[in-house]
Amino acid sequence: MNDEFPDDPIEDENSLRQEIGDYKIALKMVKKTDNSSEEVVTLNELGIIYRKLGEYENALNTFIESLQVTMEVEEEVWQAATRFYIALVYIDTDNLGAAEFELEQSLDCFEAAQHPQTDIVRAKLEEVRAMKNKQ
Repeated sequence: MNDEFPDDPIEDENSLRQEIGDYKIALKMVKKTDNSSEEVVTLNELGIIYRKLGEYENALNTFIESLQVTMEVEEEVWQAATRFYIALVYIDTDNLGAAEFELEQSLDCFEAAQHPQTDIVRAKLEEVRAMKNKQ
């Protein structure tokens, strides 16, 4: 769960658009199986691609759909990861108040689960608070 995508090879817009098509097909198949975990993973991957393309509204809508699934199945770690991705979109669009809120929610979920990603979220939350203080 990293906001900088360091492990990704440089992707061109065409390959990213192809991935969107592939994930949309996969999402249709996953929804037929009623597999919530696969649905969340697929939606989050789709949201990440939209974010890479700078399509923030599509990214946010996709992450929100994923968040709804996580809340229905009451899965704290999935919810925390999805809220982290939502926060990154808010950071990208300079909505730091909303980013701070989502990071706080994410941090609470990760802390409750004693998850190893807690430190990453805490650091990002501190970064957002510092950015807000500079405004």
